Amino acid sequence: MAPQGKKAFFWSVVKHPHPSTPAEKFIALAIVQDHRRGAHIVTSPDGVHWSCAEAPFWQTPHDVSGKGDDCLMQIIYDRAKQKWVVYRRIIPEFSERMVADESDRDRKLVDRYFRSYAYAESRDLREWKNHRFILSMDPDDPPDTELYQFSCHKF
Repeated sequence: MAPQGKKAFFWSVVKHPHPSTPAEKFIALAIVQDHRRGAHIVTSPDGVHWSCAEAPFWQTPHDVSGKGDDCLMQIIYDRAKQKWVVYRRIIPEFSERMVADESDRDRKLVDRYFRSYAYAESRDLREWKNHRFILSMDPDDPPDTELYQFSCHKF
């Protein structure tokens, strides 16, 4: 088998309920280990061959600073809202902002950080809105408490 390019980490493969093209039969999330840091939408016509969006749909300050990829995430289609919903692990110590800007490229590494979870939603998998924190540690939690793996399912 010949190499197919940069390594990517996939999460949360789901069947698209209303694909606009046959190439969007399956949707997943990915982190690509190259200059395009951040969360990407990937699509597939068959669940075997995948295409990655050229640009990430969500870049946090942590992504842009190049200090690593901390991006466990889940995507679901919420039929009640008629929207795609992403739950993403983020690093809030870098900034209270959940979407990066140019100032984050030169951000210094912090000594310690705590993982938290955030939310965003989209009607079309292209424009994402309503970014917000949904779960984080508070002062009553013991030291070194972190949210590591968080899986979301709609029942």
